[in-house]
Amino acid sequence: VRALATMLTDAGGVLTRRALMGAIGALEQADRQQLHRLGVRLGPLDVFVVGLLKPSAQQWRGALLAVRTNTPMPAPPAAGASILGAEADARGAALAYRRLGRQWLRIDLADRLASHAHKVRSAGGDEPVDAELATSVGLDSAGIAKLMEEVGFTRSGEAWRWRGRRPPRQDRRTETSHAFAELEKLRRK
Repeated sequence: VRALATMLTDAGGVLTRRALMGAIGALEQADRQQLHRLGVRLGPLDVFVVGLLKPSAQQWRGALLAVRTNTPMPAPPAAGASILGAEADARGAALAYRRLGRQWLRIDLADRLASHAHKVRSAGGDEPVDAELATSVGLDSAGIAKLMEEVGFTRSGEAWRWRGRRPPRQDRRTETSHAFAELEKLRRK
C-alpha cells in the first residue's frame, strides 16, 4: 500500500493502471479496502485519488506541477466539464482527463465506461458500450473506439469483440543484450 501510495503521490494522484501492475498484483483484499477508504480508486484503466479530480484540487495540482517543472501554470479546464475538445491545454487536461483521440474524457467517467464494459463481458452480454452514458457526456464514436481499444475490445463489424489487453510494447533498441554479445564487446576493446 505504501509503495502504491508513494508512486501515486509522486504522479500527482493519477497513474495508468499499467504503470502500477506490479504493486496492484501484490495487494491483498485488506490492502484494497484500505485504499478504498483513503479514496483511491483502482480502476480498469487508471488508478486515481477521487478527491483530486475536483476543480479546486486540479488547480492546486496544476500550480504544484508548474513549480516542480519550472513551467507556466497549465490552463485548467472549465469546472464540471466532463469532456474536453482537442483545443484544451494538454498539461491542464492531463491532471484529470484521459485522452481519447481528439477528445479528453474525465478519468472517473472513463473508469465508469470501462467498468461497464468489463461487467457486460463477464455477464456474457452483447453490448459492452454504455451508449447512454457515452452520449450524455458527448463522447464521439472515435473516442468510444479508442476507449474500448484501451479496455481490451476490438470492433468486429457492428459488434465489439474481446481481444484482451496487450502488454506494453518493448523497445528492442533498449533491451540488454545477451552475455555473448557483452563478451564480444569486451574482446574488441
